[in-house]
Amino acid sequence: MSSSSTSIINPSLSEEEWVKHIRDALHHGIDIENPVSVHCVPESISSAKPEAYVPHHVALGPYHHLRPQLYQTEHPKLAAARRAQAALKLPAFDRTAGLLQAEEAKIRASYQLHLEVGTDTLKWIMTIDSLFLLDLLYRYKSPNIGIKEDSIWDDDPDSTVKDVMMVENQIPTFVLREIMLQIENSANEVRENEEDESIDRKLGEMLTRFCKGMSPLGLEMCLPSQAIQRASFFRLIDMASTQTSKVTKAWNKLSKCSFMKKLKVLIKLFFNMELKERIELIFKIIQVAMQLIPRCSEYLSNDPFQEIVMIPTASKLRNVGIKLSLATGGIKTIAFDKRTATLKLPHIDLDATTEVLLRNLVAYEMISQRGSLILTRYTELMYGIIDTSEDLKLLREASIVLNRLNSDNKVVELFNGVIKSIGSKSTASELDETIRDVNEYYNSTRKVKAYNLMRKYVYSSWKFLTVVATVVLILLMVLETSCSILSCPRLINKA
Repeated sequence: MSSSSTSIINPSLSEEEWVKHIRDALHHGIDIENPVSVHCVPESISSAKPEAYVPHHVALGPYHHLRPQLYQTEHPKLAAARRAQAALKLPAFDRTAGLLQAEEAKIRASYQLHLEVGTDTLKWIMTIDSLFLLDLLYRYKSPNIGIKEDSIWDDDPDSTVKDVMMVENQIPTFVLREIMLQIENSANEVRENEEDESIDRKLGEMLTRFCKGMSPLGLEMCLPSQAIQRASFFRLIDMASTQTSKVTKAWNKLSKCSFMKKLKVLIKLFFNMELKERIELIFKIIQVAMQLIPRCSEYLSNDPFQEIVMIPTASKLRNVGIKLSLATGGIKTIAFDKRTATLKLPHIDLDATTEVLLRNLVAYEMISQRGSLILTRYTELMYGIIDTSEDLKLLREASIVLNRLNSDNKVVELFNGVIKSIGSKSTASELDETIRDVNEYYNSTRKVKAYNLMRKYVYSSWKFLTVVATVVLILLMVLETSCSILSCPRLINKA
């Protein structure tokens, strides 16, 4: 789990605790085939930014409920629970808690980790948190009631939104359904199938409305039965010394220059130096060359232009005539029209909550392993398309991106951060064909063909020529210095 500061779960069980866990599972009759609906985020995903996966304001469910940092929100949650009970005309809290106790085995089976918490504690956690969540959903559903009127939203509403949408901070949907069924039962003791369907429809509508409101991307549906649903070639080594010579000062300044400027300045500098300083400069260059030459083969095998990006940036696409257009729908409507050379992308609204939402949605998609990783692939696609503020400008002009963040750099950092968290775990998805079509069209244009030809026959030779030039420069400097010591012109005249 992404956080170890919890007293409810313990992923490292001793032998005695393991036996107790098995006995409890058998005692409660937990169905091991019951699908897990509330997962924990593995460290391989959360380690890049742990705070994006742990609630800081509101705890929902048993994973983080007893963390002392979250005690301050208990009173607002209780107030919300009372409000929900009164507004929905639910029976007494004890009766609701008793109803959920009867579902204990199913509740425990819904969580990926074994819950180190007793029956009584679990049923009350689920009762209070479920009623709080229902109150939130009902208040969000009504256009006449603003959820930010509640004190729990006053201090930092964005934090509450982030917390409610976290993978580990969830309540199984069937628990909300069981509580809502009591609304019908309070008026009619006989539960009919039509009433069940009515509750499912109401709950589905509330969840769909809330998820559509919170999601940065357009959602086509959101049902309760689905989980919403590169070193540098010429690195100069600084020589540490107690007395900085003119050579060292000049050397340090050159470290920030391009290779051709270094070469030009070094030649000019060399022929204007005293003999002692020439020798010092030669030794510095030799030190660098001794590090460069053993690594020459490595540089020759690594192309600095070969950054692994799935798709060209927006500005590169524009330069070869590919247009960007707004897709009318979610990420499944992403498409490339070869006839008009148009890449259609869905609208995304970026604000303070987007990074946490994307990280957790991508984490859930990878953990649950339900179908292809389309959201993960979309995140990779956006990471490839957006590299500079110019790229972001093109997407804004096409109404694809609405940036509510403070700067364009934060958008690049957002997608970069999500990509770092997933590493190389991505697999094939429905978007691969679209990405392949875009790349094929891009690589078939004259500009890109000419660039690829130059990269293949010019840039690949540049690294080797750079090393050769360095060696030749050293030899010329050694020859010049030797002639200064041995008086080469006089030796030649005598000969």
